[in-house]
Amino acid sequence: MNESPLAIFTAAAEDLFDMIRTHPSAAKMFVLMENAQHLDSLTEDLKEILTEADKLIKKSIPLIEKGQLLGEIKQGNAEALAVAFWCSIQGITQYIALHPETLFPIQCGLFQFLKTWRRIDNEN
Repeated sequence: MNESPLAIFTAAAEDLFDMIRTHPSAAKMFVLMENAQHLDSLTEDLKEILTEADKLIKKSIPLIEKGQLLGEIKQGNAEALAVAFWCSIQGITQYIALHPETLFPIQCGLFQFLKTWRRIDNEN
């Protein structure tokens, strides 16, 4: 895959936000999954499914490092940048679940997604 690392992060964030705009209940799944991670009574199978977020962060590190080499992604600790990116997505999504009228980012760079906002409307 020769796609730009920044373009991959942008597409991932835009796809998630588009899914939430189209299916607002999807945002509530982020809240449910976050809360479920704190339950002691989960089966091992469910615990493994819920650790996918950690795997996503780890899988993002080489992509961030590639973006840094290309000058597309800011320099810094790639793991910390991956955590910041994905946890920002998680936090924004959880907030939208509780406040569906919230403005949210649609054009996303690694951190630029915090700069461009629009109101969610269910008409698009």
